[in-house]
Amino acid sequence: MIPMRYNVRSLMVRRTASVMTALVVMILFIPLGFIAGLQRTVLNAGNRGNWVVLSRGVNNEPGSYITREQYEIIRARPEIAMGPSGQALISPWRCSVRALPWAPCWEEPAIYG
Repeated sequence: MIPMRYNVRSLMVRRTASVMTALVVMILFIPLGFIAGLQRTVLNAGNRGNWVVLSRGVNNEPGSYITREQYEIIRARPEIAMGPSGQALISPWRCSVRALPWAPCWEEPAIYG
């Protein structure tokens, strides 16, 4: 068995090589951990039960506009999951992105459910 004193002395003598090895390991593991965490977050957020409802003909959130009547129709649909209390699991957010200062974010909900 090699004594611990020899290992510590070897690290001190070969400082540059030890630091470079530690940097390479750090450079490899930090991005891999970041990528794995990002991938796990995206996969968990992309659940089949999560929907984003947009207006017809619109392909982004700032351009979408859902009226209160449309919200009530969507909330009553059988495809919307129900919670334990019998309420529809749908959340009307009033305004997610206010791109235009004159956009009526306070009047009608943008629907995420």
